[in-house]
Amino acid sequence: MVVAYDLDSLGSEDLLVQIADHRPGQILWAHASCWTNPFPFSPDLTTFLYQYNASPWGGGRMVYDRKSKDVKFDEPNSSSDEDIAG
Repeated sequence: MVVAYDLDSLGSEDLLVQIADHRPGQILWAHASCWTNPFPFSPDLTTFLYQYNASPWGGGRMVYDRKSKDVKFDEPNSSSDEDIAG
C-alpha cells in the first residue's frame, strides 16, 4: 500500500512514475484529490475530494480571528516534517 496526502503535492517526478505503474494487488490511497483538476491517474481510494485544499501545515487555511472579528489566512507551519508527523 502506498499512502499519499495529495498526489498534486508530491513534487517528485520519479516518485510519480513509480506510483503510476502500480500493479494488481497494490493499493494507492490518496487522502485528498482535486475533482475540478483531475490528476493524470486516479488513486484506488480517496478520502477527501476538494476544489480548493489547504493542508493544516501548509498555510492558506481561512481562520476566524475573534479579537478583530475578521477572517484571515494562516501561515505555513515551519516545523520539521518529523515534528509535524508526530
